[in-house]
Amino acid sequence: MKDLDREILEDVEPVLEGMGYFAVEIRTVVQKSGPRVYVVITKKGGVNIDDTAEVLQILRPRIQLLLDTQDVYLEVSSPGIDRVLKDSREYRAFVGRGVKVLKEGEKEWLGGVIDSVEKDLLHLRKDDRRITIPFTQIKKAKLDYTEEVHRPYDV
Repeated sequence: MKDLDREILEDVEPVLEGMGYFAVEIRTVVQKSGPRVYVVITKKGGVNIDDTAEVLQILRPRIQLLLDTQDVYLEVSSPGIDRVLKDSREYRAFVGRGVKVLKEGEKEWLGGVIDSVEKDLLHLRKDDRRITIPFTQIKKAKLDYTEEVHRPYDV
């Protein structure tokens, strides 16, 4: 994560958490026309267009002040259903969600539901098994809703 991305994250993360959101990713691109800031958010139950509009309105003035410019392009979005996970921080945002993992040196994807995340370890649930994978062994991982366990609704 770039220093500017980290600085923005540290500033807006408490605000987002207070609103019930988790900042999955913050990425900045500095261009001649001004900075472009991309914010990916999630929350329990998913993110809709009203959520992104609400977060955009709340974050725009903070980011303008932080970057000392009015010319900020700000885009707020959801992570998407097949998001590629980039770091351990993102895995924490998706505990309880389905994921497919491609380990280094393997050809087959391993699927499961993210059970928990430790500093260096990812714990998945697959049926009644618990699978532990060190992050150093993960070549690629992406969300996969087909791996999620669906429970019948309580009646």
